[in-house]
Amino acid sequence: MSGGFAWTLVQAFAVALGVDLGGALLAAAAAALTGGYPLRTLGAWAEELRLWGAIAALGGSFDPLRGIEQGLFYLDLRVLAKQVLWVVAALSGAHTGFLLLRALAGEPR
Repeated sequence: MSGGFAWTLVQAFAVALGVDLGGALLAAAAAALTGGYPLRTLGAWAEELRLWGAIAALGGSFDPLRGIEQGLFYLDLRVLAKQVLWVVAALSGAHTGFLLLRALAGEPR
């Protein structure tokens, strides 16, 4: 199911956000079940999962780097712009999840 480039950007944002939120919330639940500190665990895992969320949203492949290479070395600025926007959407989703979880954990940032 593809709905164009805007849909790809929204998906990248949502997947990165979901990886960060889901992973950190499950880690906090595990900490609560095992007698740990859920809020401290939540904040720590939110930070640890930021990059993994972005990588998962990009499909864990080298396609964005290939697109950036094509744009830079073959002067295909349209491909370059799309790849950069895709990476920015994924990083934005992961960072949004990080900020939400840090706020939930009561940690400043």
